[in-house]
Amino acid sequence: MTLYFVNCFKQTSGFIAAVAGVAIYLNDKKEFMDKNIALNITVLLTFIASTFGYCWDIYVDFGLCRTLAPGKAFLRPKILYPKWFYYFAMVSNLFMRFSWVIAYFKKSLPVWALDHQAD
Repeated sequence: MTLYFVNCFKQTSGFIAAVAGVAIYLNDKKEFMDKNIALNITVLLTFIASTFGYCWDIYVDFGLCRTLAPGKAFLRPKILYPKWFYYFAMVSNLFMRFSWVIAYFKKSLPVWALDHQAD
């Protein structure tokens, strides 16, 4: 039963982060609050949702990080695929979960990094 409540928190945190993103868009149209405060709140909520979602994916969905046995560090007790596949899944999931950071820092990137997007 506890796992259902944790899953509910994961889903709710993602929903709240999405609503905060919409609020940022609406805040640009009408100044409800300071833009920096609204953006920082949205980033914090999105970071929490992404972190929680990543941990859920790794531990619950993939069943990883359940053993520290020699040769199987951070994997599951029963391995069905090559070890490198599980580590690749961990790293690629991390990059996909936090790909929103690129959009957040896009404004602070140097001009040469954004030149190719002008075409």
